[in-house]
Amino acid sequence: MHEGAGANGKRLYLDADVWLNLLQGEMLGFVPAFQRAKRLFAKIREEKWELVVSDLVEEEVCNQGPRVEDMRNKVSGLEEQNLVERASIKKTDRKKAGEIHKNKSLHFSDALHAAIALRKSSILVTRNMRHFSAVEDLLEVLEPETLLRSAGSLPPHKNKRREKRRS
Repeated sequence: MHEGAGANGKRLYLDADVWLNLLQGEMLGFVPAFQRAKRLFAKIREEKWELVVSDLVEEEVCNQGPRVEDMRNKVSGLEEQNLVERASIKKTDRKKAGEIHKNKSLHFSDALHAAIALRKSSILVTRNMRHFSAVEDLLEVLEPETLLRSAGSLPPHKNKRREKRRS
């Protein structure tokens, strides 16, 4: 499964914050974000969605405490099904990230995540919509909850205040 959608049509690039919700949540018990990240990984396994894991994400996650082995343990079952693709940073990613950084006023590391997700034809899944909403015209960007809701794994959002803020 490379350079296209996974078996069931979804290819996901998870931002470091989603990984940290899962890995640090297990260690420290951050209940709401951890539970949703855990539910997202269960849905990824159930639906056989493809997961793109970049060197950049691994580096950012490991800089916050978890080890790369912790991440790899989370995806080992998916790797056995050929549903994980490792993505190294390429020169073309850096070039595209430079353009995004300049044109969208996005921090370079965030622009680099967007460039990799774009090259890999992935949905960028993040909790950091404040930053990544700048690239929604280039690629699909979703919060984990939105992805789960669209897959029928979460009930419709009831928080009207939050919905208004997004409009």
